[in-house]
Amino acid sequence: MKKILIVEDDPRLCSLYQLELKDQFEVIEAHNGQEALEAVEQEKPDLVVMDIMMPVMDGLEALSKLKDKPATAAIPVILLTAKVLHKDVIDGYKRGADYYITKPFTSRELINGINMCLKNGSA
Repeated sequence: MKKILIVEDDPRLCSLYQLELKDQFEVIEAHNGQEALEAVEQEKPDLVVMDIMMPVMDGLEALSKLKDKPATAAIPVILLTAKVLHKDVIDGYKRGADYYITKPFTSRELINGINMCLKNGSA
């Protein structure tokens, strides 16, 4: 079973994502970008689903740090965010996002994005 790291500061959304994904994936959580970096080191997830707007370290900074490090650069990262402007999407991809999903979204969109990234990536 593939391991997915969910990085989201809203506990209700974390619970919702857990519920939607637990039947198909092993799901672990982090609540900000700094926790995400630590969780990636410890847990070695196959894919990261990360919000952008979070305290301590935002998702874009965490994404950049993951993609800059050879040991974690190949881990697919999906940005899941309310930032919907074209410039935000482009910025996410420029920083190394493998996929960009805007809120609101359906569970099918999230699962399809995860499966596509896992299939196309090295995971």
